[in-house]
Amino acid sequence: MKGSPEWQAYVYADPNDPAPKATSPRAVLSVRLLQIDIAVKDYRLSDTTGWVFGTFVYGAGPGGQSGSGWTNVSSVGVIWGNDPGYSGTGPLAQTWLNPAVHMPHVGYQGRLNGPIDNPVSSCLSCHSTAEVPAGTMVPPSGANPAPWFGNIKSGTPFDAGRQSTDYSLQLSVGIANFTANHGASIAMATPEQRLKQLRSIEALDELPPRAGGAIH
Repeated sequence: MKGSPEWQAYVYADPNDPAPKATSPRAVLSVRLLQIDIAVKDYRLSDTTGWVFGTFVYGAGPGGQSGSGWTNVSSVGVIWGNDPGYSGTGPLAQTWLNPAVHMPHVGYQGRLNGPIDNPVSSCLSCHSTAEVPAGTMVPPSGANPAPWFGNIKSGTPFDAGRQSTDYSLQLSVGIANFTANHGASIAMATPEQRLKQLRSIEALDELPPRAGGAIH
């Protein structure tokens, strides 16, 4: 991490706590850049997932060259499908890895993942489980991993009967947090019922200044 871009962030005060709670104290600490992930929706990929994900990493410059700052950020690769049915040998058809960047690990069977990601998954595999209510993001130990490495179409839920958040885990976590905070029983509602309930809750919330509310 030497020479990595650094900035101040309001984060959990104990950066070594593996499971901080909502009530855990926070503080302004220095953080460093390690990984950047991007996701682009591309309708030309409708025969696979409709998405292309990419990962960049600090400290693994082309050819192993050292550097500092943003000049030492390199592309790990891109993934636009999970290569369903891949045997584990031979080239992947829906992942490209940058041969100039050497990682401690990538994803399952060589699929794209970043250094802070779970090596038994992949970028698209993990995000394909984005739904409400939340499902299981990575294959449990001993489970057949094949369902996690199918090409789930954009907008299709990973588990039947749930609502897809279209590869956005951030959105599914946000909805879960919103539900928990307001005590609304919307987790198992139909999409139409959920939207109606969310709008009724939103109507009770104080408008923020950017939406015309009072400036405090």
